[in-house]
Amino acid sequence: MSVNIAVGLTTAVVLPRCQRIRRFFTGDEVNFPVRQSREQLNLFFIDAIEAGIDAAVQVEMDDGGLHAFYVRSIPSNSEVMSDLTVLVEDPACPAGRRLRSDANGKDPAYTGKQDLAVERRGAVAEANRGGIPAEDPREFSRSVPFDPATMHVNDIEVLATDKSDMEIAPVSAWHDEIWTYFDYRSVIDRGRVPVPLLVEDGVDQKVNWRVIGNGILVVEAIAPTMILKSGQSVLCVRNRWRPSQARQGVIAGPSGGGPGKD
Repeated sequence: MSVNIAVGLTTAVVLPRCQRIRRFFTGDEVNFPVRQSREQLNLFFIDAIEAGIDAAVQVEMDDGGLHAFYVRSIPSNSEVMSDLTVLVEDPACPAGRRLRSDANGKDPAYTGKQDLAVERRGAVAEANRGGIPAEDPREFSRSVPFDPATMHVNDIEVLATDKSDMEIAPVSAWHDEIWTYFDYRSVIDRGRVPVPLLVEDGVDQKVNWRVIGNGILVVEAIAPTMILKSGQSVLCVRNRWRPSQARQGVIAGPSGGGPGKD
């Protein structure tokens, strides 16, 4: 999740009420000081000290879960709006915020109004694809079944220009012709799971990503070049696989970006 923080303005991050924060890992503790609420164990605050800085903030929960945020500091007079409050919702959390249909519940002919949080619990259950949440048929035109034959473990190379950058290197990396995976499970205690960015025409581009299990970084894209960034540490990721090798039904995105589904 990306968060814009203006210098001089504090951003509040509200996690699901049934979760409790255990500790924080911040890629840049100097420019992004983080403090937890004394009264609410699911609430914390982030400040930005200097504009033009980005970093990753990882929040470890008591239940072993991990919330990952890509934070970016912006000037106080920026045209980009600062995120003053960030709400993180978990449909499976019974004590969290409730999501309901906005249909007219006063209409006696309408009987479909229900708690969407309850409805989605089955849809977000862990699936066979390495713990990736099952796809909700209401959000995708179709699903692509998991196929072990598409797992590629020898295509990806992680490069560093400085030895110190290897502190944020994954133990291993692979892809399944749809998404890219980085294994940080054995080094998650370092608190240095970096932010992934696509490189298209020499320009860094945001990409959807998340951390699952005990430290698998999932990047929802396939690209010839990515970077992994945390504070001043940067790694270059090269993928030798090309979309022309894709299985039937998977369409690669433009300029080597994340593939879509037809």
